[in-house]
Amino acid sequence: MADVEQPPVSVAVVRLLGGVDVVTADGDTIEIPSATQRRLLAVLALEAPRRLRGEWLAELLGLSPGALRRTMARLRVTIGPEAVVTTPTGYALTCDVDAHRFVRDIAAVDVSTSSTASTVALGSALARWGGPPLEEFDAEDWARGEVLRLNELHAGATDDYAEALIRGRRAVEALAILEPHVERHPDRDRSWGLLIRALALAGRQAEALRGFHRYRRLMAEAAGTEPSPEVVRIERRIATGWNGLDDAPSAAPVRDPAGDVALHIPLPRTLSQSAPASGRGPLRQMLRDEVDLLGSGTRRSVVLVGESGIGRTTLLADLARSVTSAGTGVVLYGQCRDNVAPLEPFRSMLTSCVENLPLPLLMEHVARCGGELVRLCPRLAERVRTTPDPTSTDDATARHLVFGAAADLLRRVAEQAPLVVLVDDLHRAQPTALRLLRHLAAELAESPILLVGTLRRSHATTSEELRSTLVELTGHDGRFVEVAGLDEHELAELVLDAGGDLEEPTATERARVLFAQTAGNPLFASQLLQCWATEHGDDADARNATAELPLGLREVVLDRVRALGDDTHAALLAAAVLGTEFDEAVLLDTAELDHDVVLRSLDAATTDGLLIPIHPARRLDGLDQEADRVVSQRRHIVRLLAVFCAVILHEFFRFRS
Repeated sequence: MADVEQPPVSVAVVRLLGGVDVVTADGDTIEIPSATQRRLLAVLALEAPRRLRGEWLAELLGLSPGALRRTMARLRVTIGPEAVVTTPTGYALTCDVDAHRFVRDIAAVDVSTSSTASTVALGSALARWGGPPLEEFDAEDWARGEVLRLNELHAGATDDYAEALIRGRRAVEALAILEPHVERHPDRDRSWGLLIRALALAGRQAEALRGFHRYRRLMAEAAGTEPSPEVVRIERRIATGWNGLDDAPSAAPVRDPAGDVALHIPLPRTLSQSAPASGRGPLRQMLRDEVDLLGSGTRRSVVLVGESGIGRTTLLADLARSVTSAGTGVVLYGQCRDNVAPLEPFRSMLTSCVENLPLPLLMEHVARCGGELVRLCPRLAERVRTTPDPTSTDDATARHLVFGAAADLLRRVAEQAPLVVLVDDLHRAQPTALRLLRHLAAELAESPILLVGTLRRSHATTSEELRSTLVELTGHDGRFVEVAGLDEHELAELVLDAGGDLEEPTATERARVLFAQTAGNPLFASQLLQCWATEHGDDADARNATAELPLGLREVVLDRVRALGDDTHAALLAAAVLGTEFDEAVLLDTAELDHDVVLRSLDAATTDGLLIPIHPARRLDGLDQEADRVVSQRRHIVRLLAVFCAVILHEFFRFRS
């Protein structure tokens, strides 16, 4: 009997996923008999439909040209001559490849949408995954790169599909995919986060939290690291009752039925009981305008700089009372001080937030940032009972987490109402507090927050941390504002406000004398007014006499002089003997100090505001003859200093006698 001729093989697809073989158009599987033929078919399939040179194939597979031709002939017998095209320059596979189909299907899905169609398409693509790619050859050099690429595409698509199932509230299906998935890929951070979310969605919060701790142990043992911040946030949110879904509607702004801001954080006594501001109408209006500009939704910054007693805190108090009385925002205030707890004044400001903000807002914060803020505000754990412990980590990471938590809480406040943050006396701030302020300025750039800082003029550039902070605050649209003394008109208002039935000409004359003696410094002016009223009553002429100064005022002056150093103290003592105005040349002649010391001391006193130039005076021979040095004593300071120094001289000579 004659042999029956076999019909030609028609290959539909070459499979590389789960093993190397071919599937015919009829759905039959054809096994490739030898590893050499399977290796050759795999290389042709990976590069299909590109033609491969025979020499390159022979070298890649470690075959001689003759052995390659024999292997190719046997392969064509097995899968059919039409599956592989032979040309003078090489070979090419003509049929489809399952791995290429998988890549095309995944690329065609728009994972940015949460539509049912995209979920179905992802599921269909994953269903075509037959198993590990090139499993027989995955350790060989020619296959390793493609195996890694295909495995990563499959793992990413599995994550995408699981997330789509979670969004669709299909927790059981998501868990069926994710549990074996994390076993195959124990170091995939996103996969663990999705598994924890799916467990929470299924109502298995305790298992979700245990899953997080299991992953944390795996990371510590395998790599000595922690889970990513995103997975940590997922665990913290679940610890506060989150069900793993991100599509829940966001909380409505915390406002009362009339639409006014319901958030209420009381002002500290420093601001609420501060004396009303006098004068400076344009400056006060500028600060109010900055609050109005918060309607643009971006951060604003102002730095107020001036000498001691110039009224920086009074301006902050005026702004704070204006904002709170109008109900246009929330105000936080803190004053930097020496020898305080780390990160003050932000520790106090954030504690005030924790004590006064609505509980739902604090719960949202804890869901996002966990208990990191407990490091600064232990009260948070009392108000939100589900607050977890702060992350146990190194100091640098802990500081980063605290900074992030502080920014998150302030951002949430600003989302409900414009936020005004007032930081007084920046020149006294600790370096870490300045770093936190810079972090807040950067992180809250797109939030309606007004940052207002104050500092003493002579300290504006005393440290690198402070300089960096001023650059961050005043860059872009920030303002750097010099706070000057009150003018005579504003001092006249101060005189009238001080009491008494004074006629306007009398008040104007007293303001002129007051300006001559204080240069408009509000602290000095107000204390002198009180001193005059106590010692001279309504005797206007007595205001020109030197009075015994209040102890508090003398201490302010003495503190400023001491801060400039012993040399400057000695130089100003010598200057005070000469009177309220003096010629620098005379001081250089009479002072028993080195000339360079005197000049440096006068420069320091001028920078600090103790001296102001009035008339030019030529330097002595031997000094810089090309420049006229403008040196004169600031009348109010020198007069105060002269009286004070006279007391020191009196005590000095009394002690010597």
